Amino acid sequence: MLILSRLPIIYSVMQRFIKRLISVGRDAIKLVYFFFLRSIAAAFPFNWSYSIAKIIGSTAFLLARKKRLMIQMEVERLFPESTKAQTDSIVKRTLQNFFQTEMEVFFYPRLTRHNISGLVQCVGEQNLEEGLKSGRGTMLLFAHFGANQMVMPAVGYRGYRMCQMSAPATVWIERLPEMKNTFVERMMLKYKWKNEQSLPVKHINIFGPLREAFMCLKRNEFLGIAIDGGGGKDRVEVDFLGRKANFPTGAIDLALRTKCCVLPTFMMRNKDATNTLIISPPMSYRVSSDKEADLRYATQLFVNQLEQYVLKRPCHYMYFLAWRSFMVTKGDLSFLQ
Repeated sequence: MLILSRLPIIYSVMQRFIKRLISVGRDAIKLVYFFFLRSIAAAFPFNWSYSIAKIIGSTAFLLARKKRLMIQMEVERLFPESTKAQTDSIVKRTLQNFFQTEMEVFFYPRLTRHNISGLVQCVGEQNLEEGLKSGRGTMLLFAHFGANQMVMPAVGYRGYRMCQMSAPATVWIERLPEMKNTFVERMMLKYKWKNEQSLPVKHINIFGPLREAFMCLKRNEFLGIAIDGGGGKDRVEVDFLGRKANFPTGAIDLALRTKCCVLPTFMMRNKDATNTLIISPPMSYRVSSDKEADLRYATQLFVNQLEQYVLKRPCHYMYFLAWRSFMVTKGDLSFLQ
């Protein structure tokens, strides 16, 4: 009877032990993955590293069931008429693209003005010159589409002075303490942030004062900013692929206040895993007495372009949509309705 009375306690202890064992196992796998990618990116030719990352993505499609299902849900929401084969193809390519993008973070210290053109082709560079001629500063407006962080070395190493509105990778230690507060996660995030700081841009913390962003534009430099990030509380509802989406207004509000040149910017992954930076002509937004209408109008202009790129390469945006849906469970505002 004594043993039976203690069974719930024994069961609870066993549960905690198993959870701890699983957590340690996951950290061990992450540690191996971290040092594996770090070693490959430091020593292998870029094209070999991209191929290895693609294999990792294909493996994740087969084994990472939870991650696969999260992306699958977003694909089915946006493309409800897709067949299973089409959905699986998008999910698989999404994971391949994600791990290739992850690999690029480990490339950052190796990037220079001499090798950047081999990794990122540039279409529309003349529009950067048009931005400089405006004299009011230029906003490179992009979404978390494809390898969007490669905009920084692609522009900076081509000789343009650029600032980047960004959230330090380490911010996730605070925002997701139950997931990102282990020693391994902290180490990985700090390493990623260190690599990002090696890029030829000046980082401006998106959660801090915006004075430096205004000064960047006043100096007639380039300011990189994502329109679909999770920062800020103000949102505007626009049409996106037949649904409604809530986009933050911070980037557009900054453009309206400074009247800077705005260049919609997109990064497309090529067949050989390198990228093409597409810099569109200046966006013709308006400034009137109805600020809310102006915010919605300008946001919709950009989103109309984003839609076309997502239709061409849905695998470039599905991981971000899955991540935004996950963050809703952590208290963030809903992005896609």
